[in-house]
Amino acid sequence: MKIWIVSEFYESPTDTVGGYYVKGVAEKLASTKNVEVVFPSDNSLSVIDDNSKLKINHIHKFGFNRKNLITRTVAQLIMSLQFFVFLLPKVKKDDMVISFTHPSFMIFVSIWLKKLKNTKVIIINYDLFPEILVGTGISKGNWLYRIIQKMFDKAYNNADTIISLGSEMTQILKNKVYNGSPKIFTIPNWADIDSIYFQKKETNEIILKYGLGSKIVFSYAGTIGRCQGIEKLLDLIDRIDHNNSIHFLFFGKGVAINSFKQQISKNRNQKLISYGGFIVTEDRKMFINACDVAIISLLDGMTGLNFPSKTYNILASGHPILFVGKEDSELAEMIKTFDIGWVCGSSDAFRFQKIINEILHNPEDVRIKGNTARKIAEKYFAKEDILKQYYESITD
Repeated sequence: MKIWIVSEFYESPTDTVGGYYVKGVAEKLASTKNVEVVFPSDNSLSVIDDNSKLKINHIHKFGFNRKNLITRTVAQLIMSLQFFVFLLPKVKKDDMVISFTHPSFMIFVSIWLKKLKNTKVIIINYDLFPEILVGTGISKGNWLYRIIQKMFDKAYNNADTIISLGSEMTQILKNKVYNGSPKIFTIPNWADIDSIYFQKKETNEIILKYGLGSKIVFSYAGTIGRCQGIEKLLDLIDRIDHNNSIHFLFFGKGVAINSFKQQISKNRNQKLISYGGFIVTEDRKMFINACDVAIISLLDGMTGLNFPSKTYNILASGHPILFVGKEDSELAEMIKTFDIGWVCGSSDAFRFQKIINEILHNPEDVRIKGNTARKIAEKYFAKEDILKQYYESITD
């Protein structure tokens, strides 16, 4: 039996954090199994990774406008068909196909291969499509959306195993399943506790570059897209009292980057905001330590449809989290349960100002919550422990 792992992303310095997790799962399985990975790349040659013994295959990578929903949808359809054409002659009976939810339509390719080749299908959900269209306000849940949703629900019901990143997502997936099959596992992403750890802000290159060593620094590092609720976060920053003792650093890229920059230029507190560009994966330890408090934001409508992966490496870095989003969401409850930060509703300007004041006047509380965050990462989200869960659920 061979395991095929299919994803739009795989780790590279310019890739998203999702590719880092795909590579981790692939290498864990390759420690004892025959595993091949397929992903889009400019490289057309198949190679064997000397360290992991993985065989790396590529389909043609073509550029497309991710900011345009139509071109993005067409590109994902073409990419999914590329995967199908590549895999169809190579996948054999009883092979296993593991597909991640990027591209979104890969779930259908996996099910087609199952029906044609009698393979086992495992879906690893990083987000839920098409529900994400409603969560971000792109769709109002019209008749076309409901047809697409039923198609995806049927595909999920034909999978053998589904892996979800959080309990809220798991519940939504359980509601899709008609007869108690497929098996559904909840497995969070991991914290890279060996590579990511606390470093003093005062010696951080980014902090020194912006001259922020004497300020309380809040940083947002990650995707700047439709799901993250960046507009709401900037609205909250706009409404706080101007205070030169604090500063907000943003890093990342995404489909909402242009509107993000425009909103900063109009922000009443724009002098308290800096945009540091895109995060290179190789430098993530430096970026993640360029703060006193790390910010995570998420649209209220995204609850259960997405869980911010950066949460775990923030915990590993020993920094507390300021979460801006739904106050009874899974991430909010995690922060409150472990006392590793603060939670603010996405429109609660009074609460946001109160939290800023608390942080300014209680630096020891910031240190304590950060230390607790690191301990939680080590206890519950260590890489080898999480990868063991993946291995057992996939090979069971």
